[in-house]
Amino acid sequence: REVRRLAPRGEGRRRIMAASVIINLWSAPRCCSTALMYSFAQRSDTTVMDEPLYASWLAKHPECARPYREELLRASELDGRKVVASLLSSGPEGGVLFLKHIGKFIEDLEDTDLV
Repeated sequence: REVRRLAPRGEGRRRIMAASVIINLWSAPRCCSTALMYSFAQRSDTTVMDEPLYASWLAKHPECARPYREELLRASELDGRKVVASLLSSGPEGGVLFLKHIGKFIEDLEDTDLV
């Protein structure tokens, strides 16, 4: 199964009833979290998203140079609260939504239902 990222703005994300279970994996960079994410991706009842808050975080940190930065920022929702709202209202009906995050991406979102 394919690991998905959030659809870019304007591409009409699929709206599905909220998942029965949402798993938020908050990890450090360069750890075994990617392997765990891929293992969950093998489940037929699970939707997996890799670092859905990355673009929001990157937009707040202009000092972080990335070769794909501008393309990612143009194609993504940059309001972290809107991303969280979208995550909490998506996923397979009656299934599992597995979200892999990097711990530092929670900046300014500590009071949301994602934590």
